[in-house]
This record gives sequence, structure tokens and C-alpha cells, in this order.
Amino acid sequence: MKLPLYHNWTPDPSTREGSTFSSSNIRLENHSGWELKANSSTGKYPTGGEHYVVLPAFSPTALRRWLAIDAVVSEPKVDGSTVGTVRFRLKAGASTYWWTGAAWATPSTGNWNTLEEIQANLSTFPSTAKSLSLVARLLTTNENHTPSLLRAGVAAEVVVTGQHYAPLYRGLVRRLKTVRPIVEMVIDWAATGTTHSLASLEQEEPVTIANVVEVYNYDTDPDLATDLFSSWNSGTSTITATGSIAAGTKVWIRATTAPIVAYTTSPDYKQTARLPYIEISEFAAEFVGQIPGSRGFVSRADGSAVVVKHPRQYNGMVKISGVASRPEEAFAFAEAALNNLRQTPLVSLPELDETIATSLQGEITMAPSYDETNTHRAEVLLKLWHVNRWHEILGTGHGVLTVNVTGDMDATLEG
Repeated sequence: MKLPLYHNWTPDPSTREGSTFSSSNIRLENHSGWELKANSSTGKYPTGGEHYVVLPAFSPTALRRWLAIDAVVSEPKVDGSTVGTVRFRLKAGASTYWWTGAAWATPSTGNWNTLEEIQANLSTFPSTAKSLSLVARLLTTNENHTPSLLRAGVAAEVVVTGQHYAPLYRGLVRRLKTVRPIVEMVIDWAATGTTHSLASLEQEEPVTIANVVEVYNYDTDPDLATDLFSSWNSGTSTITATGSIAAGTKVWIRATTAPIVAYTTSPDYKQTARLPYIEISEFAAEFVGQIPGSRGFVSRADGSAVVVKHPRQYNGMVKISGVASRPEEAFAFAEAALNNLRQTPLVSLPELDETIATSLQGEITMAPSYDETNTHRAEVLLKLWHVNRWHEILGTGHGVLTVNVTGDMDATLEG
């Protein structure tokens, strides 16, 4: 599925935090954007030099191509002559480029482009890094005046596998895979010594041990008073104890696991192959609204424009469940997910380079399983706020409206 989307750089706190300044001679003002900083003693602006700002990268991992870029600038004039200018470079990942007139290349000092040059050649800008930052240099020849970059934006086309909310589902799965539920188990120590491998346990029981944190001799220390844990080797799945343990000893361990996470669209019937796991289910969307109209990107190079419709916005609700053969284990998985989402109530969607705010609704409840096995479920509801739904491109065209603003204003669908 192809989706056109856009990203705006505006003078707000989030953009301020992500911006990189070449020196202290540039500042970001909420009302006037990025501008040169006047000397606190003289009130004069620095003239000459390479004073620039690198705006935060827009990095949708599902990028297919860059569609358009624009910027609104203020370039002061004195007696009809321009004394302040804003010039640009583009950055892809760690590499910075300028347009030489024939190709994109690494710039030297003084190599900058006009906005028209950037716009005219954006279609050939490298997209393999799937990242774009706008670099803006502010230059004045008059110490009493500063140029300003008021705002900027970029439009892109992404290709998403699945339906509209697939990036959201994958973002939730990716986030919940960072959860580390705690499990407790009793094992038979394999051989007399200080080490024991859990590799065979992981093959018999479908649980991936991320880290072992406590070890006790359950035969001689059933009250778990003396922790024998020394270290854990995740590469070999090997526990090392502080002292030798006899073969066949019952050993109680506490460990964190890397859970299986799955998304399901139908709660009617499921056949469970592996336990325990975390499940995302029952997504329900509620339409919030849509900004009327579209976001236009006008090229100063040839007068054409690319128009991307504003996205619809939805609030959503999903159910997060811990599913296990024992109720306490199901609750532990759900609790680990709840604590993780409560600590950082955000979900990243790297395919679109967006972040969704979340909030937990209520506490954990126990529920019957939907499948035929004797499993237990612990559930919690998660609210998702202001989820963007961009307009899908249908047919063979890429669905971005191009408008000729220098001729007869005819609008055509670019194919």
C-alpha cells in the first residue's frame, strides 16, 4: 500500500530539542523561527561565517521516494538590496550533500544551494538512507538585520505492507518485545559444579531466558535465604553459581524472559502453539476528525506544486493480554507490559516516523481463554491517541496531486 505523507519543521519545543546548531550564533525563537543571535552587549548580528542549523531528521523506514520540499524564509533588504540570505544543504543519515549543478556531492565550506536548486533536484536525492534533514545557513552582511527560517516541510511516499493500521500493530509488537516479564522455576542441576546450561530448557519449554537474576539451592534452602547467583552468559544460556552444586539438586531460579508477542484480529478461535506469550487484540478505532484541505509544496524552480491530503485522525483501543498455562504467569506477563507502557506512554511507528501517545485504561483483569487449551489470560486495555490515517494511493498512479501554478492552473493526477 502506497501512502503520501508529509513532515513539518516548525519552531516548537520538539524541533528545538532535535535541532543541531553550528555555533551559539543561531537561536530558535517561537515567533520568528531560526535566526542569528545578536551580541548581548552591542545588539549586533554576526556578519559572514558559516552559521547553520541542522533540523531533526525525518526518517520513515518505509520510504519509497521523496516527493517535495519547501521552506518559508525571511531575507531582509536595505534600500532595495538583500542583506541577509538563507541557503541550504540536505543530509541523509550521517552524510551531508549539496547540489553541484550536476550531482549531489559532499560540500566544502561555502557550498550551499538556493531553495530553488534543492527543489528542482530533490527527485535525484539519495533515498537509500531513508532519512532527510534540512540544513539551513543564515548569512547577513548587515549587522543590524538577520535572515530567518520560519518553517519548512518535506513530503514523501512510503510503501506499507498490510492495511492502514499495520504500522501501528508492528509498532506495538516491537514495543512489547522489549518487555521483560519475570518467571520463577525449579530446575534439576545437571552436573556437579558451578555452571548449568538452560539451553535444553529453552528447547523443551518455549520461553527465551533474557537474564537470570537469582539462584537458590531449593533442597537445602527452601526459604530462599542465600542467593547463589554469580553470573549469566546469554550467549551460551549458562548460569554460574557462587559455589559448587551437586548434580540432581533442585535449584530455584528467578529470570527475565524475552516474550513472544503476537497480534490477532479474531478472538473467536485460536489454536495456541506456544506458551506463554503477550497478545495484542481487538483494535477499535474512533474517528476524531480531519483538518480540511491539503498541505501544498510549491516549487520555486518551475512553479509546480505537490499536494498531500491532511490525514484523518483516530483514537483507538487495544487489549494487551498475558497468556500462559498458569494464572500467576499470565498475570506476570500482563503486569510487565503494563509497567513498561506506564513508564513510557509512547509507541514509535518507524515506518512512518511517527510517535503515538498512549494511556492505560483501568487495571489488569483475569479472563477466560478463547481457544481450546487450558490457558489463562490477564488483560489490560491501552488507549491510543491521535493515530494518523494517511490517504492511500489507489491504482497505478502515485496519487499525489500536481498543480501548475504558472500556467492555466490545470490540476492533473500524476501517474
